[in-house]
Amino acid sequence: NTYQVIENEINSWWKEVVEREMSVAIEEEKKIAIDKNRYHEGIPSVTVICDGGWSKRSHKHTYNALGGVAVIIGAETKKILHVGIRNKYCYICNRNESLGTTPKQHECFKKLESIKPIHGIDVIVEGFLKANDHGIRYMNFIADGDSSMHAQIMDRVPVWGKHVKKLECANHITKCLRSNLEKLVTENPSYKGKGKLCKRTRVRIVSAVRCAIRKRSDETNRVLATKKLDHDIRNTTSHIYGDHKLCNPDFCKAKSNMSHQDQNQDDDSEVECEDIYFKNSLSFGMLEHRYKPKKIQEVITTWNHQICN
Repeated sequence: NTYQVIENEINSWWKEVVEREMSVAIEEEKKIAIDKNRYHEGIPSVTVICDGGWSKRSHKHTYNALGGVAVIIGAETKKILHVGIRNKYCYICNRNESLGTTPKQHECFKKLESIKPIHGIDVIVEGFLKANDHGIRYMNFIADGDSSMHAQIMDRVPVWGKHVKKLECANHITKCLRSNLEKLVTENPSYKGKGKLCKRTRVRIVSAVRCAIRKRSDETNRVLATKKLDHDIRNTTSHIYGDHKLCNPDFCKAKSNMSHQDQNQDDDSEVECEDIYFKNSLSFGMLEHRYKPKKIQEVITTWNHQICN
């Protein structure tokens, strides 16, 4: 019919434009890799971002969409290099199956038996395989915590797949941290409330971790940056609650200011400084009057252990 003819024509236009734009984006990523002297076995090496998903609802019922999509995005250009769609349903096939007849020749969109994370992995691997056609290799990819994607790439991409490295997504890390914090206060109602692990504090903890990741990602000494990041994350709760003794001065402004003040003070002013710290903490609503510093430190230590381990 006329509608289907027009739909197919528009679809062919879209496909042509998308493929052309993705080819241009790949060439841009390739040029950047060459300019920055990034090669693997003489072939330009590119870092990409991979992700996929499908619609899911659970309002009074469980629902999973019958189709999903996955994309590969260039880390430098932030442009799409590959996109793929997978479906587990074809109307024509399903209709003929119900009638017990053989379907006519048609373009079948059914490519999977189930829509689960595996559909995204299939598309991503397809994109890695097609990278060879453009004379590049995706040697580093940023993705969430799903380790099966990395395993599939190493197993199914010949020659260079086993050398591909996976970088954890900072957004996924902070999202998991927030989820663990929410779970922590749900399982321990006594942690809720002003001066404890309230919502504002949970948000600040996640924000501090995100800032630490951003700060350390800019450092050239990766080994030292990793150690600093580990320390910053584990020290987050102490930092949020105003205890800056263990903070790194290059990350914590309060610690930097404290160091500057200490140079202008006598040694016998230490007790006074602790009192000032405690009063300031109270004034910001971080701690309640009934808590003692020792008790606060015990709570912080407990949270650190449960969050970081």
